[in-house]
Amino acid sequence: GMNGALREAHLARVARSTGRTTAVRVGEGKTLTLHERPGEAVGGYTWPGGRLLASFILSKKGRKYVEPATQVHNGVVVELGCGVGVVGLALSAAFHECAVLLTDRSEECLDLARQNAVANAGVISGSVAVSRYSWGDADSATVQAMLTDSEVVCGKEKWPTRDCTVTLVLGADVLYTSESVDPLLASLSVLTSDGALVLLSYKQRGSGEARFFTKAVECGFSVNRLTAGGPEVDVIYALRRLSKKNEAVVH
Repeated sequence: GMNGALREAHLARVARSTGRTTAVRVGEGKTLTLHERPGEAVGGYTWPGGRLLASFILSKKGRKYVEPATQVHNGVVVELGCGVGVVGLALSAAFHECAVLLTDRSEECLDLARQNAVANAGVISGSVAVSRYSWGDADSATVQAMLTDSEVVCGKEKWPTRDCTVTLVLGADVLYTSESVDPLLASLSVLTSDGALVLLSYKQRGSGEARFFTKAVECGFSVNRLTAGGPEVDVIYALRRLSKKNEAVVH
C-alpha cells in the first residue's frame, strides 16, 4: 500500500544519503569536523540545541560551571542522547585530560559518535568512550559497569578504571516529549551523586516536558535557567544534585 511505497522511497533516500560533515569551532585554531547522516536517525545530525550547549560550554560563563567538574580525580562526564557527539567532543577538545562518555540508545548514532571521536583525535585532549544506554535504565550496577567498562575510542591510557564518579551530565535536546521526563530523571538520579552538575539545552515544544523541572526539584536537584528563553527558543539549564539532608548517616 501507500505506506509501503513511502517506506521504500524513504529507504532509497537513506541509501543515497552518504552523509555530510559539519564544522564546529572549539577554540583558537581548533575545529571539530563532525560526520552526520541526517536520514538515518533522529540524532544523526547536529541539532541547534547541541550547538548551543557546545558553545555555552566554551563560553566564559560556561567554563566557570564546567571547569571544576572536569578536574575531579576519576571524574567522568556523561553525555546522554549524544547523537553525533557534538557536545561531549567539544568539551573534550576544550578541557584537558577529562574523561567523556558518549551514550545513546541508537546504534546508528553511536557509530557516528565513535567515528567522530576517532576522526577528531587530533583536537581531543582527554579520553572518550562510547556506550549504548537508554534513559530509565536505573540499575546502579549496570551504570557502574558502563562507566568502568565502556569502549574507549580515544586516549585509552587516560580512562579512569575504577571508582568513577560522574561529575557532569550533558544533555542537548533530550526533553522533546513528555514521555522522556520520568526515564530521564531516573537516569539522572542514578548517574549523579551529591554536588554533580547537569547541563541541559531545552526548547519548549509541548506543554508536558516542562514538568521535568518541577519534578527535578522534588528529586533533589536545584534548577537554574542560565540563558534567556521563550517559546521555541533553545535555553540552557543547570541542575545540581543537592546533598540529601536528614538522611541517617551510617558510619
